[in-house]
Amino acid sequence: MHEHFPAKLDTPEWLEQRGTLGISNRAAKAAIRASEINEQWQIKWKNNTDMNLLGELGLQLIDSPVSEEQAKEMYRYFHTKRMSDFYGRHQSFLLGDKPDHVKMARTDTKTNILCPYVIELMTDERLISMASEYLGAPATLNCVFPLWSFKEETPNPINMQLFHRDADDYKFVKLFILLTDTDIGNGEQAYVLGSHIREGLPSNLYEIKRYEDKVIKGHFGEQQILNVHGKAGTAWVADTHGIHRGTVPTKTNRLILQLQYTLDPTPIFNYRQFRYSKWDELSDLTKYSTRMYLRR
Repeated sequence: MHEHFPAKLDTPEWLEQRGTLGISNRAAKAAIRASEINEQWQIKWKNNTDMNLLGELGLQLIDSPVSEEQAKEMYRYFHTKRMSDFYGRHQSFLLGDKPDHVKMARTDTKTNILCPYVIELMTDERLISMASEYLGAPATLNCVFPLWSFKEETPNPINMQLFHRDADDYKFVKLFILLTDTDIGNGEQAYVLGSHIREGLPSNLYEIKRYEDKVIKGHFGEQQILNVHGKAGTAWVADTHGIHRGTVPTKTNRLILQLQYTLDPTPIFNYRQFRYSKWDELSDLTKYSTRMYLRR
């Protein structure tokens, strides 16, 4: 099964989250939901990382939970696995047989979890606590997947390679880990600093759609756009309700691992739990966070 596919039918919550709520309204709904979760579950977290930059700018580089060599080991693992077109009919293929029309690809949930170090990342209480601190409630791990972006000599960006906002909950945060070396023009991520909390923009810039480069640069200026790149193993967290995009690599294929933390599981996602031999050793916080993927 592809990560979360086939998707379930839309729910009122999902449609509201995908709507043009505006920054203040979205933040108010997130605060109410965080309070409800805290009252219901009474789960504490202990965060030792200053998350102020994430709150202020929407993106923060962190000490990577994997080394450069571990990241490259993860790349070598995924390099040999079957993957599926991220779009279209989710056609399955091996990397060496990639159809020419495929621009991005993903692997299935079981393949992702069996990758070296992924379970350790999923159950890393430091990461869960960082996300919980930002969300103001124990964080739910709602997304774990590596994303392939395939090189093109003449870039023709589509979908996630265009500026956009994500809207998978009222508030959420993503962990990104590069599994390949990237640089400018070869798969960097662009993020508009402060756009996750910026109010007073034209209403269409809060819509969940794709934005033209000239529109974003016109409203924010080039100096507000941070390009994130680096060696394999480089890691950062970002509130991707802020305006951002991937870019088309032109030299080598890019592979990036994403773990997304939300207040609640995404209502249209099809989750699948897997037995975990060390379940009973996990803290209450980690059991709560990973409950959509792991079980006793």
